Amino acid sequence: MINRRDFHKSLAAFALSGFALRHATATAATANDPALADRIFLNRLTYGATPETLKELQTLGREEWLNRQIDAPAKDTGLSGRFATAELWIEYDAGQNDNGQTWEALAENRPLGMLDSPPEELVKLLDWDQPISYEERARPFYEVVAASYIRAAHAPAQLREVMTQFWHNHFNVYGDKDETVSALFPPYDAGLREHALGNFRALLGHVAKSPPMLHYLNNDNSAASP
Repeated sequence: MINRRDFHKSLAAFALSGFALRHATATAATANDPALADRIFLNRLTYGATPETLKELQTLGREEWLNRQIDAPAKDTGLSGRFATAELWIEYDAGQNDNGQTWEALAENRPLGMLDSPPEELVKLLDWDQPISYEERARPFYEVVAASYIRAAHAPAQLREVMTQFWHNHFNVYGDKDETVSALFPPYDAGLREHALGNFRALLGHVAKSPPMLHYLNNDNSAASP
């Protein structure tokens, strides 16, 4: 009977042999095709190679291309025009809160207006005396999702976007858990983007202190036992 140590050693050897085979196959396929090698390079570090990015990579070379991606600012001002014209659908029925206050039904395309809102503005969406639908309170989260698609398709700083989504996956917060997480989601996303290619300690500090993460993990109401 094989013991657990030998089992894991054999499993690791099998995995490594598969990796080595795939690597060797890819190396052989691209050895005489630099354009294919560049496309694979971009597909791994961006949201997909395009004619424009392939031309940029071939002009700059991989090292310089990578340096420019790393040095790109966290806030991409080149996308401001796209965000200014983008719209996201919002729809809900007429309703009433526990205080008897009502709101009217709504169905419209609305601009992305909450991505850069400061926390003190976003927290107003959690005012339960304000008669608004849940869709209004959750709107900031849905705008972040929409902006992520725009960035993936159009952001020049593709590596930062890929790494931002990597950190979203690693420090996962279910943005649609409830209105508290949803309403305060834009600053959480912005912090991950800011630190995506920087100091890990700064990134971890942002995550640990972020209200959406604290609320998602129920740390906002935890207390030590006597």
